[in-house]
Amino acid sequence: MKIIRLITSACALLVLLFFAGCSNKQPKVVIEAPSAADQKTTSNHTLVVFVHGTMLPLPNVSASFSSLKESLSHGRRTNKSWYQLYLDQLKTKSVYRYQPLGPEGLHKVTHQPAACIAASMFTELLPNSCSCYTFGWDGRLDQANRQQAAEKLYQQLLVELENIKKKFEHVEVLLIGHSHGGNVLLNLAQAEETHNKRLCIDQLVLLGTPIQTETAHHVAAPCFKKVYNFYSTGDKIQKLDTISTSKKSQRKLEQHSNLTQVKLLCGKKKPGHADLFMFGASGNWLYSKHLSIAPFPVVVFLPTILPVLDAQYAAAPSVLLTIQKDAHNLRFLFSDQKHSYTTTLDNSRLKKYRKQIRNL
Repeated sequence: MKIIRLITSACALLVLLFFAGCSNKQPKVVIEAPSAADQKTTSNHTLVVFVHGTMLPLPNVSASFSSLKESLSHGRRTNKSWYQLYLDQLKTKSVYRYQPLGPEGLHKVTHQPAACIAASMFTELLPNSCSCYTFGWDGRLDQANRQQAAEKLYQQLLVELENIKKKFEHVEVLLIGHSHGGNVLLNLAQAEETHNKRLCIDQLVLLGTPIQTETAHHVAAPCFKKVYNFYSTGDKIQKLDTISTSKKSQRKLEQHSNLTQVKLLCGKKKPGHADLFMFGASGNWLYSKHLSIAPFPVVVFLPTILPVLDAQYAAAPSVLLTIQKDAHNLRFLFSDQKHSYTTTLDNSRLKKYRKQIRNL
């Protein structure tokens, strides 16, 4: 009888986990990407790319049936396994959809709601005009897969850069990787060493990236002009990966001249892994609703944060960034061993985005 009860309990838990994936609402409205009319008229332009992290196979009924249907309908015509089709479906049918991501490969942001919100905020807050892209990869917890993704991004990024450089006098490249998306981006250094196409990344931003011996040394590669490693001691996920690396993952990199490491606080709270890249919509059970920046992720404030780091802390090896909220503003407090600096963002500028996030 005891064995039967254990089996029954285990089955009940699996069923609950499976149907937990169904609780996520689909977007209520269509959120559009910024149009050309929204862009600033300037000769300087920034190419922004958002790269998501590992896609764990969360249980989800809708994704299960959709991937099964696609697998049966396409049969041998698809070179993807059912598992990979399932991961692809999770991008739009699970909690993963609350982050700026898109289909496989490098794509300009056009319709994915969370990516559109992020692109709109970058368009409004960046001093230059910008083009926002997502880079989708298979999301597997595997070192070789991340290297393959980097090779694909390298080739596609070179093509897109050539097209943009025909329209603007000066183009800067800002790459943003969340979690293992950061390791995908670090692997671009290996691709550049192999192909030597003179790819230059002006700013590489790592958000909660598990620092691993296999990719950490790429920070010093000449293709990366400046690297920012954002981390939080409240991020428990960042150090958990012992599967796709020979040693345990870490939060911080060894110091290099082109590197600034930024420790994050939201008021007195320490943001978690999801808080760095995912919007805190009502269906997002991974997001910490008590944060001072709620319902926004840290990533959308990079247009406010990076100019300060460039101007005030260009040579600083480490910076503490605290984001506080008062009645009228979000306050960004920067400090290192030498000096402190504060900038603000008017809450009224965020009101329309709060409404859009509620509709995700």
